[in-house]
Amino acid sequence: MRYLPVSLDTENKKILILGGGYLAFSALKSVIDTEAEIYMIADSFTKNILQKAEESQGKIKIKEHEIDKDFMFMGYDYVLIATEDFEINEALEKRASSRNMIYQRFDILSKSLMSINKSVERGPLTFSLNSSRLNPTVTDIVFEDLEKFTEKYNLEKLNILNEIRSELVRKNSQNIDEIIRRLYESETINLSTFLEEM
Repeated sequence: MRYLPVSLDTENKKILILGGGYLAFSALKSVIDTEAEIYMIADSFTKNILQKAEESQGKIKIKEHEIDKDFMFMGYDYVLIATEDFEINEALEKRASSRNMIYQRFDILSKSLMSINKSVERGPLTFSLNSSRLNPTVTDIVFEDLEKFTEKYNLEKLNILNEIRSELVRKNSQNIDEIIRRLYESETINLSTFLEEM
């Protein structure tokens, strides 16, 4: 496994997407639900990108500017390289890599420092799917199955179990994992009753 699945903080962060076509739209979809401000630079943008930017109430900022091999960029936390030109992407990747920027290239599998997963949040859980992006249609089909799968979890029960675990840790209880597993498998959990019995 080359990439370790981790979660990157996007609060008060800036994401730069270089490109305005199909690849850039794919990059945009992968980060649009984050808390980051999203900046997009390209000489032109597809209609779907313009529509998303208009609907975003200022979260997505687009700027028309020509991107060539000498294009300079800095001041962003994460960079997504997604122009439709292989040679330009190659030059942008070299620049990002030489500056130790956290980036991902969207046209090929490269030496990107990160690989963004498709993710779905359900209460305290986040499920994600990593794909090589070689066949995004198949990835979307699998992801739809994953979204359906996540619906089986009872959020109220998960939240109660989180509170119980916090209390068990606070009281230095033994066998916390076994207790939580037993409670998870139980048909009913009553938080106040359980805490009283502790």
